[in-house]
Amino acid sequence: MNYSHFETPTALRNDLHSLADSARSLLDATSEATDRRITEAREHLLRTLDRGRDGFCRMQERTFDGARAAERVVREHPVTTAAVALGLGAILLCLLSGRRI
Repeated sequence: MNYSHFETPTALRNDLHSLADSARSLLDATSEATDRRITEAREHLLRTLDRGRDGFCRMQERTFDGARAAERVVREHPVTTAAVALGLGAILLCLLSGRRI
């Protein structure tokens, strides 16, 4: 499968960091500007960056919580987990090979 650049979590994270860095550079470059529209745009950009950072941190924490929960289930029920994985693998194999069960 050919993934586009934006479908990998690492690439997306790098792009978001790059975007935030560019936005901060723009804010620094316009820090001396006194025009009302520029000031309003800077304030809006600052609020947006803060919301984006907060949302990213919440998403990252939820992802880690989900991974920890999955690991806990696997550790508590290893045989059941292996059986489910084997069953799903068999179903997937049948679907991909075109066989009927």
